[in-house]
Amino acid sequence: MSTSPREQHVFGTPRSPAAPNPRYVESVPQLLTTPTPVGLIQPPGVPRRPQTAAQLTSGQQQPAPKPKEKEPEYSTKLTEGTFTEHASHMPQHDDQVRPTMFDSRAFVDDPDYSHVPFMPELDQSPYASKYLNPTQRPWLEFGRGLYRYGPIPESSTILGETNLLSPSFLLYGDYRMGMGYIKNGDDKGVIANRLNLDFDLKLTDTERLHAFWGPLDQNTNFSRVEFDGDEFVYNEELDQNFDTFYFEGDIGSMYGGLIGEDAPFDMPVAVGFLPLLYQNGIWMEDAFLGAAVTIPAQNNRWLDWVNYDVTVFAGFNDISSPAFVGSGDGQTHMYGATAMIDAYDGYIEAGYAYLDDRTSANLGYHNLALGYSRRVKDFVSTAVRVIANTGQDPTSGVKTADGQMILWENAFITSQPLTFIPYANFFVGFDRTQSVARAAGAGGILRNTGINFETDGLTGYPTLDATGTNAYGGAVGVNWLGKDFDYQLVLELATVQTMGSPQERNAAGDQYALGVRYQVPLNNAWIFRADAMHGIRDNADDVSGIRTELRWKF
Repeated sequence: MSTSPREQHVFGTPRSPAAPNPRYVESVPQLLTTPTPVGLIQPPGVPRRPQTAAQLTSGQQQPAPKPKEKEPEYSTKLTEGTFTEHASHMPQHDDQVRPTMFDSRAFVDDPDYSHVPFMPELDQSPYASKYLNPTQRPWLEFGRGLYRYGPIPESSTILGETNLLSPSFLLYGDYRMGMGYIKNGDDKGVIANRLNLDFDLKLTDTERLHAFWGPLDQNTNFSRVEFDGDEFVYNEELDQNFDTFYFEGDIGSMYGGLIGEDAPFDMPVAVGFLPLLYQNGIWMEDAFLGAAVTIPAQNNRWLDWVNYDVTVFAGFNDISSPAFVGSGDGQTHMYGATAMIDAYDGYIEAGYAYLDDRTSANLGYHNLALGYSRRVKDFVSTAVRVIANTGQDPTSGVKTADGQMILWENAFITSQPLTFIPYANFFVGFDRTQSVARAAGAGGILRNTGINFETDGLTGYPTLDATGTNAYGGAVGVNWLGKDFDYQLVLELATVQTMGSPQERNAAGDQYALGVRYQVPLNNAWIFRADAMHGIRDNADDVSGIRTELRWKF
């Protein structure tokens, strides 16, 4: 029987063809000389080819190998294989970079899986057992769409070869239907509806036109049916105007497309009737006619700032604030800047804005905010925020924005840090502290303190006093989510304690509340939510409410 050369010789040793080794891999002839070291890694000497039978017969002898040196407990040199690198392949690096020593202690032996049963079906399951999760699609989508199947359509280079035009239109949002019983001065039942529509025309990867429309609401009033006993009243609150409409893009990408190069810098910009939200909506949450530009992803080694962004903004119309009257017709302008900084083992948010009142009331003032958030070991994630209003000198002498407020939020870390989160949030406010701009539907400045300070934006669900005017207090509770995030349960106690005379504050007296919230996703598109609260108010009627809501997201 004839055999192949591979079966006959391995390093010159005859091999029987009767029992071929299925794991056999053909060997690569060894080098006869030691390679010249190039680069940072010193290759060991390479042994010559072992002697063949012909060499042994002719009496030729190879030099005796040197005795192997005793290896130390650990090594700082490569001891196996060879490594020869051409000089042209050597990596380029900064002159300040230095190679590190190789240390075999940094590596361990491969794990031993001999005790694990071989189950090929299980090994294939990450690939062979994949399936599609049900996903809600936008109401309308044209062009590229949102994560559609199949190949991505070819883009146009009309805006430049580095700023490709790939139009895509999406219409998405949600529909909310709520029913509740409200006791807040008078007793009534409410069935309310709200439709939120987002229109998004994407032009390139960084440029888009966006608009938002709520056709079933006017300001904070929603199309609803109110009933008290046998009396039913329908209130129609239709709105044909868009709430926002703005252009958003990146100046660096647009400029790079014009000159035919990759974006030389990053500078996001937004212009139009745009919404801005800063410091979790506490310092600002409003939509107005204006513009904003950001300088992102900077760092400062001298201040030890790892990363920071700076945004400059301006507003010229429809600025909402309790500090002004008639702000919807351009009587108030706003100019400011905000920074977000990763530094000092935490996250810093700083902002300044000047509100320019262009009426004879002279209500203009300066608004400053500073926040610091961080995690303290495995105990708590905490955030401290300070807001200050200053510089107002009204003609009438009655100040509407002259306060200072401190807010302190804490989420405690438990053995189930993602699903069981106790929290304790506190505040203290002196005089009348205002956000820079705050839409009426956004609630008060204390909205994030707890669920007893947060209205639902639908049925007129009652809350404790959320202005923080000459008051202190807080909320303690627990946020409990299901193991698979399949439900949420929130239980909370909250209080407002008043300071000063009744004429200088919003709350007539001290307030206390117990609140509960439960919500659960019914499927990939529908969410059910229920809330209940009861508030005790000194020198005023108590408040209470119970509500349910169905929310359809699309």
